[in-house]
Amino acid sequence: MGARSGERPLRVALLSDWFAPRRGGIETQLAGLARALIGRGVEATVITSLPGDAIYDGVPVIRLPTPLLPGAQIAWSPRLVATIQGALAEGDFNLVHAHPSVVAPVCLAGLIAARRLGLPVLLTFHSSLGVVPFWLGLLDKATGWTAQGVTLGAVSAVIAGQVQRIAPGRPVLVMPNGHDHAFWSGARPHTGAGPVFRVVTAMRLARTKRPMALLNVLRRAGEALAGRGVTLELVVAGEGRYAGRMARAAQSSSLSAQLRLRGWRPPQALRELYERSNLFLLPSTKEAFGIAALEARAAGLPVVGRRGTGLEDFITDQDGVLCDSDEACAEAIIQLATDRAALSRLAGPRPGLGRYDWAAVAADHERLYRAALTGPRIRGRA
Repeated sequence: MGARSGERPLRVALLSDWFAPRRGGIETQLAGLARALIGRGVEATVITSLPGDAIYDGVPVIRLPTPLLPGAQIAWSPRLVATIQGALAEGDFNLVHAHPSVVAPVCLAGLIAARRLGLPVLLTFHSSLGVVPFWLGLLDKATGWTAQGVTLGAVSAVIAGQVQRIAPGRPVLVMPNGHDHAFWSGARPHTGAGPVFRVVTAMRLARTKRPMALLNVLRRAGEALAGRGVTLELVVAGEGRYAGRMARAAQSSSLSAQLRLRGWRPPQALRELYERSNLFLLPSTKEAFGIAALEARAAGLPVVGRRGTGLEDFITDQDGVLCDSDEACAEAIIQLATDRAALSRLAGPRPGLGRYDWAAVAADHERLYRAALTGPRIRGRA
């Protein structure tokens, strides 16, 4: 859509504590959203505290000159609000879209800075929030920070339910993640029915993603399938602190022959991996959205994951199995590995996931931005 004739261009600041060169869900999604918005004529710029290049994959990036906590890469400075306020004013932005996770000083400071400048703010929460809504709710009662010029959003219905507790009665929008549907749906489906049943996952190997649960599922399902003449193989695409721990645990429990730790993989290599696999597994119980599962399902793979997560928004009983426990995940794998007809019914193209294509997601975002600009204005202060 872009700017209409005679209108001021829509200049959007996308705020996040996390961005490239760090690799992860928020980082990938922010870059994808920015590129899609720019393609629509929106002047989108990422603002982050992480150091790096001023242009990332065609996206302009403002790298805030602020100290970071050693080892944590989290911004800390008494001047953080003033620094962001200066960047927003200098960039002549007319709207701020912040993308907080659980720990998000840049997003919090950006909210304060935007309100001082009288700019409308959209907040899209990307993580399972735990007790955060309680504290943000107390802050809202004391300051009324959600009352005017702030639109609350979340990447999935389950996270929207958590955000709702911040300000009961206030609407919370679901602003989902996106993907390149044409790319992922272009995968060639796996047709092999040999003795090896390959399960794949793609995730950050961090505690919150429960990577060690993968080994528990692998052990339980592998033992059951071995007696039926099926060899179970688990391929893990991802990096993080738990990679070494997983390798050591697998060696000590005789699972090393079934576990393949492949490290981080770019999209093309990941799609090729999906083409050689039978099923995608995601064991996280606090998955806010599950972009890797969305991409895998778009590529034709059935998905096994956990109930009560963001996967519920797009994984139906026609796409895979959502489970209440790790044991149930293992049982689902056993069933699908021994009933290839059932596996085939859950596999293959899923055109309906085109609603999460970047073109559709960016169009929805732009409509929300323009609606926010026509809403009640915030009374700014110096």
